[in-house]
Amino acid sequence: MPRTTNEQFVRNVFDEARPRFNQLAAGFVDEPEAIVEQASTLFDKMIPDLAYREKPHHPMASAVFECSASLGGACRPSPLDAPP
Repeated sequence: MPRTTNEQFVRNVFDEARPRFNQLAAGFVDEPEAIVEQASTLFDKMIPDLAYREKPHHPMASAVFECSASLGGACRPSPLDAPP
C-alpha cells in the first residue's frame, strides 16, 4: 500500500536519524546497519498508529515523531516474536 504524504513525512524523521542510529548501534553490535534496518521495519509498523500522523505540523508532532523514531531505533525484536 502506498504511503500518504503525511506517512512519508513521518518516515523521513527516521531516515534523517539513521546516521545517528548507525553510529550509536556501532558501539554495541558488529553489524549496525542490519540492526538499524530492523528498527526501520519496526518504525514502519508504528507509523499508522502514531498521534499527529494526520497533523504533522501540529506543535507537538515533531516531538512525538522524533521520540517514536528513537524508540523504534532502540527496540530489538523480541525472541518471543520469532517464528517457532
